[in-house]
Amino acid sequence: MKILLLCDNYVVKEFITLASHSVGAKLTTISDATSKLHDSYDFLFVDDKGDMIDIARETLDKTDIAKSIVLYSKESTRHGDFDEAIHKPFLPSDIESLIGSTKPQTQILNLADIDEIKSLLDDGDTLPSQETTEDTVVTDEDGLELIYKILQMKPKKIRQILSGAEITIKFPKDTHIEELS
Repeated sequence: MKILLLCDNYVVKEFITLASHSVGAKLTTISDATSKLHDSYDFLFVDDKGDMIDIARETLDKTDIAKSIVLYSKESTRHGDFDEAIHKPFLPSDIESLIGSTKPQTQILNLADIDEIKSLLDDGDTLPSQETTEDTVVTDEDGLELIYKILQMKPKKIRQILSGAEITIKFPKDTHIEELS
């Protein structure tokens, strides 16, 4: 998950940093329009002080933002361009709950399929060949564990297990995969 913060207020930066670390998000903080940005972010937080609202409007035009939130002291008509508004003062837990409530939960494989695949990989058996028209999807955590186990195998074993399988891997924009270690 990627969060962009437009702010030059130290306290706001620290609170958003605490909240983003708590939910495992990658935080990018900028305080001017000259900073280089990624193509997309899950959240944009903007402090309504100074020219940050104008920078946020430019950013919203150029960047794919899933949800935009303005952090304000006084209500203003300038806040209408944003999905949500949070009144200051706020706590990091307020930000965490906002992020947690909008975090997408996708179930890709059902638990029985995941357990069967894991047991087959652990036992060294080959997967039974079966025709299926259903899409099978793996959740972030279980999918990474499966991929990690498969990558530890020898290529011959991988070919044997996945023989005849058609596999498609999609990485949604809101997925953040950290390096396995």
